[in-house]
Amino acid sequence: MPRHPASRTSRRLASATRSRVRGAALAAAVTGLLLVATGCTSPEVVLPTGPAAPLRVVSLGDSYSTGTGPAEPLPGDPGVCGRTVASSVRVAAAAVGAELVDAACDGATTADLAAPVER
Repeated sequence: MPRHPASRTSRRLASATRSRVRGAALAAAVTGLLLVATGCTSPEVVLPTGPAAPLRVVSLGDSYSTGTGPAEPLPGDPGVCGRTVASSVRVAAAAVGAELVDAACDGATTADLAAPVER
């Protein structure tokens, strides 16, 4: 019995559809593998070769910056500015191993920032 021409067309469409589905599945699988493969690598870290410059922290401000309050006065400080061992900038600088330039002084104002620093 001869086949109807429409059945041949139906088979071609079904075959083409299967091919497209297989192609899409293969493309999705390859894309997924590439994403996983590239996501698992980390960029190379380049560290500086020379010695780092020393970290220096400068404390500017009034009594809030000096740590004035019940804290112990800073040993060796003349006491004029009220600097203490509990100054938040002093504590932070010590925690990271930084050199501290302490120019904070009780009663300091914005105008004092332009004045010479007395240590």
